[in-house]
Amino acid sequence: MHIYNPQGRNSRSYNNNYKGNNHNRPPHERKQQPRFEPLRFDAQIRLSGSAVGFADHPTQKGVSVRIHSEDLNGAFNKDTVVIETIGKKFKDDELGKVVKIVERFKKQYVGELDTAVKGEFAYILPDDKKMYKDIKVLNPEKGLHGNKVVVKINSWPHGASPQGEIIKDLGSKGTHETEIQSALYEQGFDSHFPAGIEEEAQKIKDRSPEDFKREETNRRDYRGNFTCTIDPADAKDFDDALSIFPKDNGKFEVGIHIADVSHFVTPGTDIDKEAFERSFSVYMVDRTVPMLPEVLSNNLCSLMPEEDRLAFSAIFEMDMEGNVSDRWFGKTIIKSDKRFAYEDAQAVLNGEQESPYKEQLEQLRTISKELEKEKRAAGAISFDSDEFKFELDDNGVPIRVYKKERLDTHHLVEEFMLLANREVAQHMSEWDEKQKGKEKGLMYRVHGEPDHDRLASLQEFLKIMKYDLKLNEDGGINPKELNRIIAQAKGTPEEELINTTAVRTMQKAIYSILDDGHFGLAFDSYTHFTSPIRRYPDLLVHRIMQAIVTNEGISDDKVEYFKKAATHASDQEVAASEAERNSIKFKQAEFMSAHVGEEFDGVISGVTDWGLYVKLSETGAEGMIRADSLKGDFFLYEEKRYRYIGEKTKKIYMLGDVVHIKVASVNIEERNIDFEVAKEK
Repeated sequence: MHIYNPQGRNSRSYNNNYKGNNHNRPPHERKQQPRFEPLRFDAQIRLSGSAVGFADHPTQKGVSVRIHSEDLNGAFNKDTVVIETIGKKFKDDELGKVVKIVERFKKQYVGELDTAVKGEFAYILPDDKKMYKDIKVLNPEKGLHGNKVVVKINSWPHGASPQGEIIKDLGSKGTHETEIQSALYEQGFDSHFPAGIEEEAQKIKDRSPEDFKREETNRRDYRGNFTCTIDPADAKDFDDALSIFPKDNGKFEVGIHIADVSHFVTPGTDIDKEAFERSFSVYMVDRTVPMLPEVLSNNLCSLMPEEDRLAFSAIFEMDMEGNVSDRWFGKTIIKSDKRFAYEDAQAVLNGEQESPYKEQLEQLRTISKELEKEKRAAGAISFDSDEFKFELDDNGVPIRVYKKERLDTHHLVEEFMLLANREVAQHMSEWDEKQKGKEKGLMYRVHGEPDHDRLASLQEFLKIMKYDLKLNEDGGINPKELNRIIAQAKGTPEEELINTTAVRTMQKAIYSILDDGHFGLAFDSYTHFTSPIRRYPDLLVHRIMQAIVTNEGISDDKVEYFKKAATHASDQEVAASEAERNSIKFKQAEFMSAHVGEEFDGVISGVTDWGLYVKLSETGAEGMIRADSLKGDFFLYEEKRYRYIGEKTKKIYMLGDVVHIKVASVNIEERNIDFEVAKEK
């Protein structure tokens, strides 16, 4: 952030309390207010749904600069702008105005082509609730009115609607394919790759067997060791595998083998540039939109069973208590003996299914439980939240929603991936530390300590919920204290609400070239190494590790690239999550639309002055009981107590309460579900 030199104003403010006029005071008694010096700084502006802008104050921690809609001067959500303070306050916020737009964050929007205006021009009504202007398009194609379209903005006339051109017709609003594609395009993702990218990927795949054999050289060969993948039943790409075999000294050699995407996707290629732009695969309710073309992600790079595959591996000598006595990182060649689904591997461990690999799975499970125990003892926070899956018919209509079960095998894989990520990060950090004086930086996954003001708010919230959260003297928190609260809430109706609120209190994990540790996992160093098929930062970590183990080193220009990639990936991660969340909310609304008039149990998940949010236990869908629909009394909103209370009956609807509701109405396009309180069964 750049803070500009203050530019003073000539006007002064006087204290007018001497005979009605400060000028009547003798000169030596006149009181002058300090001259206001406006502060200019650049920032990424954040907009609310009511077109009010916010930015962090550049010099006062915890203070926001608020920009009212009339002072936005054409700035939109997440634009980079120059802001000037104006010397006034709104509650605790400084007030400011946008004086310059430095860079537009978004140049492409999804919306409905309005049916009200037809002819030489029309307007796009944006899906983005924070886009407060409709977008004007000239000479729209006939037959598109009422459809969802993608529009590219070409100009931004001051004070008027931005102007653009329609670049893609997504089809009739409300249909499955249109809404899924809308959610993707709205966040900048395309389910299709440019033809040139697909051709480049096919050329990589079509290399001769002789090329592949040459690629095996200078790699450790692990094809003789038991190796397996454990993934979801519907997985199509397998980017991690586990191996284990006993050593003569009574210990085990455990291998975490990761698809060697860096061997096939090299810097400067069109595929690499496309992967950088996407940064992530996106997991919608009905499909995966991959970061890499499928001939790579689902084939050549995927660690498929009974196929020779190139890997980048982290090899550990360990005992059954999870202690690591030796480690090695480098390029390998592997062959997976078995592709397990989580449920199949769990059935083997439970003795419900026969397998020649039961002993190896049991060894991996034993070690993983010790790793998990060690992690918990160090203070790793154990946030558990329900995850729901949809069963769709051939038309994409949801016919069933069910809660995913967390199995031992999920934890097994997770602990070994965490081990590899932690140890790789430590190895990078130690090398990075040796480069002091050269201002090096690599690629880490960092998670800072939570903000003290947010912790204080969490403490107040939990107090209302009858939980006593103890903060440190400085306002910080020991992660073990959070774990205590989470454990205390386990099995209660408010469990998920408390977990969700605690997660929102935490800082968001981001990518960074600085090794600042991971608060949530209680790791001094952490990175992402284990999913280069679906995460671009992991691909960069593979390149970094190869440069380190071969003593190639890291040039300054690469460090600058890592910095750019870390910022971009952090933004893209948010965008991917938004697309995924939008598709889930669409399917939840569509599913509940078939259950209007039916009754369910839910938990009050939010309390506002316009009503109560309720999350349903069976489906995970969230809807609202509007305040004016509460019957039997006049209900008063008590903001600080997170509740409504009946004026006469003293009936209380409070955050965390279980409530029996009836589905009143559903607006699928808006993803809105309305509930009303039902009579208790």
